[in-house]
Amino acid sequence: MKVETPQLRWHQIINPQSQKDAGANGPILSCSLLSADRGDDDHGDANNRTGVLATAGNTEVNLWRVTFTDDGARGTAAADVARSSSSSSLSSHILVQPRTMNAAPTDDDAADRHTRIEHVATLSRGTNERGINAVKFSPSGDHLVAAGDGGTVVAWSLPPPHSHHRGATPRTWSRWSSVERETDLPMKILFNQSDDVMDVSWSTDSRRFAACSLDHTVTVWEISREGEWRNVHRSAKDHTHYVQGVAYDPRGAYLASMGSDRMLKVYTRKVAAERVV
Repeated sequence: MKVETPQLRWHQIINPQSQKDAGANGPILSCSLLSADRGDDDHGDANNRTGVLATAGNTEVNLWRVTFTDDGARGTAAADVARSSSSSSLSSHILVQPRTMNAAPTDDDAADRHTRIEHVATLSRGTNERGINAVKFSPSGDHLVAAGDGGTVVAWSLPPPHSHHRGATPRTWSRWSSVERETDLPMKILFNQSDDVMDVSWSTDSRRFAACSLDHTVTVWEISREGEWRNVHRSAKDHTHYVQGVAYDPRGAYLASMGSDRMLKVYTRKVAAERVV
């Protein structure tokens, strides 16, 4: 496995508690990647894969457009690094090149061999200037949920494609990467009525997500056909201590929660009783 580690250092501490924290970079506590298939981009480049990365940690969510380098090009770059190991240039050893949106193009031909990261937008509405502990794209890519301190849960959704759009509908990841401002995205603040939320998990069909918090609570939210979110399950009695993780199984039949009480709880969906006429 080849791993590349981008250093995204734009999460600044909003309310510094000391002089040394002023202007400093805050922690990144969660991330979620919405990836396109190989060759599934607007330019038809079969050598690269493009996706959108959401990162969160302080009081905001940042969206990044990430273009992953083809494995063959990465291997070529690694060979070039090996051949130039005697060189003192640090840039030749970096396979990740963060760039800001609309940055001037580089003349370096080798830049095409790097994984490229471009900042798209910052989302901060509804977070109440509280830390964000979890951020997740839905499997369908239509929604993005962020949750954190104070029990705040914020859900952003892609607007419906324009009716006048001709040709194929823009791909989901492409629509996220083309966001120009936060107001382009419909946003809902969900009142979870809980303490700090530590984790969220989406069901496979993207119709519902679960959230867990430090007050022993597990909640499940579901979206209606009209696009309205509603709370369909809430339990504060199954755990006796902090609930720190939730996860749906790939088939969507089970939901698991784990907490500091050293307990793992597994829930199953109730099947509606069949009516005999």
